[in-house]
Amino acid sequence: MSTAGEYGPCATCHTAGAAAGPYTLWHRVPLCPTCLETAHRSEDLAAHPADPVTTAGVAAAIDSVVTASDAILRVDDSVVTAIGNGQTDHPEALIDWPAFWARDRTAPEWLIEPIIPAGKSVALYAKGGLGKSELLLALCAAAACGRRTLGRTEGTPLRTLYLDAEQTEDDVYDRLIDLGYGPDDDLGPLVYCLLPDLPPLDTHEGGDHILELATGHKADLVVIDTTARVLEGAENDADTIRNYYRWTGRPLKAAGFASVRIDHAGKDSTKGMRGTSAKNDDVDVVWRLTHRDKGTRLTAEKRRANWLPHIVDLVRLEYPLRYELALQTWPEGTSEVAWLLDALEVPVEVSRRSAAKAVRESGEKWREATIGAAVKWRQEPGYHPGNRSPDTTPGTTPGTTLEPGEETLET
Repeated sequence: MSTAGEYGPCATCHTAGAAAGPYTLWHRVPLCPTCLETAHRSEDLAAHPADPVTTAGVAAAIDSVVTASDAILRVDDSVVTAIGNGQTDHPEALIDWPAFWARDRTAPEWLIEPIIPAGKSVALYAKGGLGKSELLLALCAAAACGRRTLGRTEGTPLRTLYLDAEQTEDDVYDRLIDLGYGPDDDLGPLVYCLLPDLPPLDTHEGGDHILELATGHKADLVVIDTTARVLEGAENDADTIRNYYRWTGRPLKAAGFASVRIDHAGKDSTKGMRGTSAKNDDVDVVWRLTHRDKGTRLTAEKRRANWLPHIVDLVRLEYPLRYELALQTWPEGTSEVAWLLDALEVPVEVSRRSAAKAVRESGEKWREATIGAAVKWRQEPGYHPGNRSPDTTPGTTPGTTLEPGEETLET
């Protein structure tokens, strides 16, 4: 029969996870690589909380009641009851439904509107030399100083952990001078790691290190520039990106950090990022950066939320170098929703989620994107709640660009 260590639970590697229910399947010798790796890691580096159901206990229970097969053993209900319900390694993954619906969701949805949503993972890619790193540094530096940038208003500085694996100190100096910064500007909230000597981020050591850095510096945003420079595995291997998500991407997101991965386009930029298509799988938004007349266009090739814009047009200005939003055409129905919110006496400063809740409770049905536009429109300078005069009809104003038919575009 078995000895301690020969059997182990498969929730750590099963696609359904621990939340699928009690363990009923157990690995025969040897354990799968994922379980074995987890078992061999020290407690302080463990990816999962300690499980009171030990491998030795499982083996002892199985020895007494189960007949071994060549590959998999099935444990009956008495054994499951005796050794635990198999849901102890990921208690935080189980939704508490009353708490879920009662949660306050009025927190800001954006770190830098309309490109970087709060708590989400973003990929930004382009051909070499189109200015993707320049754009990210311009946005992060302005936000770190509490300045207005794109749709982000002046206010609390944004704390950003920026991992730059490509530039030199002189490169960063020249770029910041072009952006109009100098010794008198407080860039302290921009925690800039230049050519950091980090463990690869597709390993558990690298993921633990980044999570520790982000937590220690109280960052809201983590920028990785660029993806290929921080990985151990081959860029065109899907397992490399899956390992990155497992050890770095998922822990950052679970801890509430937003992240941006900068990447290069493949030989054919219309076919996505260089390397494996798995780079699209683990992020909430994929922005493709291209040049247009007098500016830059960001196209969302993937977006998991329909309130995220499909296209953002930016104007690149000089002296100092900066990026501004191009003109926006408001989606159809914006004024009607704005007036409805006025009639419902919904505060102008309300979040999109709160506005959407008020609209639903009123019995009206509008798309999330239109409600979001109405919220933003009510916050524009010169807007007066309840004023339906012609001069308040939506026209053009700085913001995101919608192409013909975009108001009906779904995720």
